[in-house]
Amino acid sequence: MLAAAPPLSPLSYWLEQPRWPLAQVAALPGRCRGALLRDWAKHCARRWGPDAPERLRADLGPLAATLPDAPSAEQWLPASLQVALTDAILDRYLSGDPRRLEPMLREDAVRQMSRVQRVVVRTLGAAGGYRRTAGAYRRVYDAGRVQAVVMGREARICCLDSSLYGNPTWRILQLFAHRAALWLLAGQPDGDVAAGAPDANGFYVRVRW
Repeated sequence: MLAAAPPLSPLSYWLEQPRWPLAQVAALPGRCRGALLRDWAKHCARRWGPDAPERLRADLGPLAATLPDAPSAEQWLPASLQVALTDAILDRYLSGDPRRLEPMLREDAVRQMSRVQRVVVRTLGAAGGYRRTAGAYRRVYDAGRVQAVVMGREARICCLDSSLYGNPTWRILQLFAHRAALWLLAGQPDGDVAAGAPDANGFYVRVRW
């Protein structure tokens, strides 16, 4: 059964939460698949110049040693890398404004999808896609627990029992990912997404279409 829902707040609330210092991010537990950082260096070089990847590596400190330029999709990496790299991009190139990040993430996601994959995603529809959400999380993160339920035109996803799920940047990335999912699955460019925190180690997302 899905965990009891905490009070929900809109995307705008989560965008305003203060980010963590690098040392706290570096201590985050768990791993993520390389698919979440696939071709990050190429995308950054395309947007901000050929020296962008090395500038960002310098911002990552010791974490940079564990970050390949082009991770393989199935490779396990520290989940802290996804958060730290996102924070570095925000600070160095986006004036700290996460709103500027979302269109870039969508563009990169579409670039990495084949035509066949886009057709399959649209065929699934929102309900079909969200019934696979818990499994999708488990394929790309190994921290904590994930529960998901679809009810009519609404899905509820709860990530529990890991400080990774309490990180403000990680939470923003999930909200952007769910908005992108609604765009791809249901054709909604600005999907109805809200979220709440059951505790410091959890994150609850509600999407409607």
